[in-house]
Amino acid sequence: MRNERTTPKAILFDLDGTLADTIEDITFAINAALESQHIARITVREGKRFVGRGLRNALRNAALSRTLSVSESMLDSMMEVLNSTYEQHPTQFASPYDGAIEFLKVCQTAGITVGVLSNKDHSLVVRIVEYLFPGISFRWVQGAHERYPLKPDPTTVNLFMKQHSVNNEDLLFVGDSEVDALTSINAQVRGALVSWGFRDKKVLEDSKFSPIYDTFEELRKGELFL
Repeated sequence: MRNERTTPKAILFDLDGTLADTIEDITFAINAALESQHIARITVREGKRFVGRGLRNALRNAALSRTLSVSESMLDSMMEVLNSTYEQHPTQFASPYDGAIEFLKVCQTAGITVGVLSNKDHSLVVRIVEYLFPGISFRWVQGAHERYPLKPDPTTVNLFMKQHSVNNEDLLFVGDSEVDALTSINAQVRGALVSWGFRDKKVLEDSKFSPIYDTFEELRKGELFL
């Protein structure tokens, strides 16, 4: 659902691959988990393919790329290592993408409500956002929680709109993957994808979803009419 003539009243951002480059930290934690079961490490490039639907699914996919089968009990053990490693090193390599902070400041100045919605564990999302964006007043930061299904289920987007009195047509959802595209479609809100994240641009183009932006400046010109 798109309205080319108006600036959104609120913007929800995916975190990993959209606002922040976190893939090295994620891959580091995944590899620690794999090595605990004597499974070969993955590369950062491979890590980009595996993420998007929560860390457990990312770890499962990483393990299956190196071994024939992974039991749920083995996955449980590996997740303990992954979570422990990531909690100890959530931001050793992470950084905001070029233009992210400037874009968020433009939104704040314009009175646009900004929030973060991620499929990563909620406590990690909060820590990473606070560390990387200390000067930004996010009105809503939500990660994976047992009470809510993960993206692309629209439940958490709908919750955000209800809590902040935002209509579907006044919300923009920005992400970097097919999961985020489906999230905006399922929630019936405006959606935009960015090409600097964890998916190759061709993968995004093959999804037939639009618009796709290459820089935060393009995103500003395409979505903010200030």
